[in-house]
Amino acid sequence: MATTEASHTHPARDAYRQTQGHIYDLQETLLKSARSQEAEKSPETAPVATAAAAPTVNSEQLLAHTDENFGSQHPVLGELQYSAGPARPQTPADKLFPYDYLRHAMPAPLIPACDDSAINGIWRIFIPHEELRDALSATPANRRICNNEIWGSDIYTDDSDVILVLQHCGAFATAKNSAAKRTPANRTNCNAVSGLTGPLQNAECDLVVDILMLPPLQNYASSNRNDVESRAWSTTHDGLSYGIYALEFRPRSSPDATST
Repeated sequence: MATTEASHTHPARDAYRQTQGHIYDLQETLLKSARSQEAEKSPETAPVATAAAAPTVNSEQLLAHTDENFGSQHPVLGELQYSAGPARPQTPADKLFPYDYLRHAMPAPLIPACDDSAINGIWRIFIPHEELRDALSATPANRRICNNEIWGSDIYTDDSDVILVLQHCGAFATAKNSAAKRTPANRTNCNAVSGLTGPLQNAECDLVVDILMLPPLQNYASSNRNDVESRAWSTTHDGLSYGIYALEFRPRSSPDATST
């Protein structure tokens, strides 16, 4: 996809900057309110919290504002193949000079850097079954998952790992969390999921994920959902944001299972 240099006087971006603080303040208010209500239910017996609760985050106003200022259509920006990055060295021979430790310890983000022209566009990401199986294992080898590279709730920084975001949103739903908002960036269908009728652990499926690119936020809130605790980010983020827009699980028996 050809990219264009961001304009210093982009009207839509300027308008968004004027309101993004207010929009995210609403999200923070909801987060605090949900936590306060939970604590007030049984003040005498409530345990001491050791991690962020799983509050309800309403991003409707932000999504609506983005539609109004960047267009309601969602063009496909391109297709990406998910990769966990370079394997961690296992033997002394793997560490022979020159060994790029940083590249192995912190793989580059999957989503390429984009300017404002990508806002409200969709990246389509193909995740092979093998990557999903590793991510859901007790001891994943994926460095992004081991590093817990996820910042935000419903709306995430563009360097957040897609599989971690999917887990956080309850994409790999079981009976206990089947009501989760698995595609929270989709205004018309917060559960736009197709192709899977049972737990992922019982199926050999590839996954196609549509992520919706969104403007950067001033703050990204932490929350604990589906055994994943996202991280907070409260300083300026130099990239964009994204949310999960649609999911398609493709059984390996499907003719489309090995292609995007």
